[in-house]
Amino acid sequence: MFVLGGDKNKVPAVKDFAYYYETADEDMKSNKIDSALDNALLALEKASDNEEIVKARLLIKSIYEEQKYTGEYYIENLEELFKLGENSKENATILLSYYAKKNNIAGLINLFDIVSEEEAKNILGEQFVEKPEINLPAGEYKNVINIEISAVKDATIYYAVAKENEELKYEEYKRPVEIRDLGSVTLMTYAVTAEGNVSYKASCTYNIVEGQNEGPAVTPEAGTYKEPTKITVSVPDGAKAYYTYDGSKPDKNSTEYTEPVDMLKGVHTFKVVVIDKYGNSSEVTSVQYNLKLSRNETVATAKEKIWNQYLANGFINAEGVTADGSVIEI
Repeated sequence: MFVLGGDKNKVPAVKDFAYYYETADEDMKSNKIDSALDNALLALEKASDNEEIVKARLLIKSIYEEQKYTGEYYIENLEELFKLGENSKENATILLSYYAKKNNIAGLINLFDIVSEEEAKNILGEQFVEKPEINLPAGEYKNVINIEISAVKDATIYYAVAKENEELKYEEYKRPVEIRDLGSVTLMTYAVTAEGNVSYKASCTYNIVEGQNEGPAVTPEAGTYKEPTKITVSVPDGAKAYYTYDGSKPDKNSTEYTEPVDMLKGVHTFKVVVIDKYGNSSEVTSVQYNLKLSRNETVATAKEKIWNQYLANGFINAEGVTADGSVIEI
């Protein structure tokens, strides 16, 4: 430690952080800007902990601003302050504005880890771009998931998928993102407009576990029916459904469901499974039906209906004679 003033020829025993920092501070007050910067940089070299590093860098920031210098070294100093937790609104505004002007996508993306979406929106104004939309919400899923990402018109989307503590490696989004590795993974994504403006980042965390997805929805529900009825299966996009009607468990070798199925007469159990394009099977949906068709016609009323239908169609006349003279008996 030393004290300015007194014997000017007296040299301090140790030129440590305090010496260079206080010298730089005095130079600033005396408007010796170049000397102040040199000593502040030396103070930074001598700094022994984060507190001293922050003090030195804040002083360097003030010196640069006194010089009205906002170039590369000024920005680098701000970035280092951000890493040290000095992420003030003022510093964020300067960095975001600088990165936006330079179309520094990597800089903006890193800064978005620190600056909230609302803060970024306020700082960037018209240059702010809404983050992409991810169609699949965060949560636990079984086996394999496919994720679709959308963004503002004409924007190019980039994404990265990584487990905890893994490095994010972004690539251009061109098709749905497939995630099949077990465990927790995070999807990060952003978009870049045709003008070069970068969006805020969007992210979702998914936990992929082993197991089967729920069986497909089947209508109608189990029960007794007295009229001819069709059975309908809800099949997800990209998947196929297979069913049995003999009580056996369905698989990919069973009858494929392509359209509503006629309910069989009597008591039967309809079983169906869905298999996605990756070969993953769902649980089996099993529904028991009892189709009891009621007899509503006597022989006499049935004959009368057939006679009237032939007559209405002109196939016979009132005497039951056809056009070629044949007699129809029912």
